[in-house]
Amino acid sequence: MHDFPLRDEILFQFAPPTVWNDVLEIGPGSGFTAYRLRSQFRAMTLADIAAESLETLRNELGASGRFDWLVADVASPGFAARLNRSFDVIYGLDVFEYISDPATCLRNCAEVLRPGGLLFFSYPNVPPPKGDGVTWFEYSGELERLIEAAGFARWEVFVVHIRPAAALVYSLLHEWPLYCYRTFRTECPRRPQTYDTTWAFRNRGRFTPFKVAIHATWLLIASVLQIAGPVFCRKPAPASLLGQQVVLTAWR
Repeated sequence: MHDFPLRDEILFQFAPPTVWNDVLEIGPGSGFTAYRLRSQFRAMTLADIAAESLETLRNELGASGRFDWLVADVASPGFAARLNRSFDVIYGLDVFEYISDPATCLRNCAEVLRPGGLLFFSYPNVPPPKGDGVTWFEYSGELERLIEAAGFARWEVFVVHIRPAAALVYSLLHEWPLYCYRTFRTECPRRPQTYDTTWAFRNRGRFTPFKVAIHATWLLIASVLQIAGPVFCRKPAPASLLGQQVVLTAWR
């Protein structure tokens, strides 16, 4: 349970899941994306550096038998050897900005993708102090050079913007209620770098009785967002990537 995963809509719109075979999600966070995709794949591996949050997901999602689990850093040498398998699709949503060594991360992903396999990363390319990540790129060429060096055959880098109608719905149904709630919250958490240090994870127990209602609300918001058409519009990568929601797609 976390904020509504608006980032999921980027994946569904620009890399719509079919019946995938083997999937690797980097940084599953709350697990809601994997939960929504559970009928779209044969097997899925969830890899995260945060052991505590991954163990929580194992307890919550493990009964389906579709998931494997790996506590590992995707930016560390030997990642492919630890997995010891290959995948058709790798995706990471709002994760790439927290990866301290993007070059190694991309090489590791290329190593475990099957020929023709897809890598899909979407992330806010926002430097501090506004952003809370450690990785960002000023120009798309910097990122594309890393993708090429990692061994990908082809790739695309573009940016996405939420459409005005969807932005209004999201603001009214999600941002404004959360803002009101947070106004009365006494805790002032530091900016987290891993999911297990987020306020939502640390306080998940108090919301567990409302899990069904919260998830139903998220699914309702997702449906309402799409009434006026696609949630996001795609635009070519501008001269400067700073402050943009960047989408990286690459094929092995």
